[in-house]
Amino acid sequence: MLISESRDMDVFIFTLKGRLDAVTASKLEDRFYFMFDNGEKKFLLDLSGIDYISSNGIRAFLIIERKIAASGGNIAFCSVQPRVFEVFKMTKLDGFFKFYDNQRTAVFALNCLK
Repeated sequence: MLISESRDMDVFIFTLKGRLDAVTASKLEDRFYFMFDNGEKKFLLDLSGIDYISSNGIRAFLIIERKIAASGGNIAFCSVQPRVFEVFKMTKLDGFFKFYDNQRTAVFALNCLK
């Protein structure tokens, strides 16, 4: 999995490409913890390039969300492929996480939050 990083106003963006599985989920968690420990509080995960997500990928998202929520931060997802979104629906997490159609909409929504 490839992880690209960028910023749009107060939102730190991870753009992911490839498969999110047991091996790659830990890579994402490591990058997240590094950015979180350096003061980032608003995160957007662009999943437009993710074509597969395993239970380990879902687990990583839950761990990341718990850490962000405990510090008063926010996380959202955008551009989720239909096949990947089905995994969120099957695990009943489609109502737990915030999902947006694209980066622009997600960044606007996250910047409106304190």
